[in-house]
Amino acid sequence: MVIAAALAGCGPAGTAPPVPAVREDTAPIQKRVTNIGDRFTVRWVGGALGDERVPGPNASWIDAVVTVGDAAAVSALRAALGPSGVEARPAVAAALGDPGAGMTSAGLDAFVAVEPGTVRAFLQPERGVLVVKYFRG
Repeated sequence: MVIAAALAGCGPAGTAPPVPAVREDTAPIQKRVTNIGDRFTVRWVGGALGDERVPGPNASWIDAVVTVGDAAAVSALRAALGPSGVEARPAVAAALGDPGAGMTSAGLDAFVAVEPGTVRAFLQPERGVLVVKYFRG
């Protein structure tokens, strides 16, 4: 009986977090991803994990699909991928759709990462597309 009373105050059942809106502004991406050149377009979603009512750091995340418009930047990304690249399909926020599989490696992650934060990068060099998963927590 005590457990039921305690659980009753935990909030409404079935309440899902809001779906983040797809954004196309580039400044937040430029702050978190490097070596993609100045000519690019992006579709991205992001959010924060945590509760502002609780003291301490909160985590933030971004999923982005970047279309790199500079051939030299795509070549540099391909070089950073290196021979150890493996094909993988990144799991991104549903609002972005399925970006398809890309090539990923620790070298590529390090090449595009801006501290602080963790970046996983997936390159589709033939399309000039870079999928980025950014997390800071």
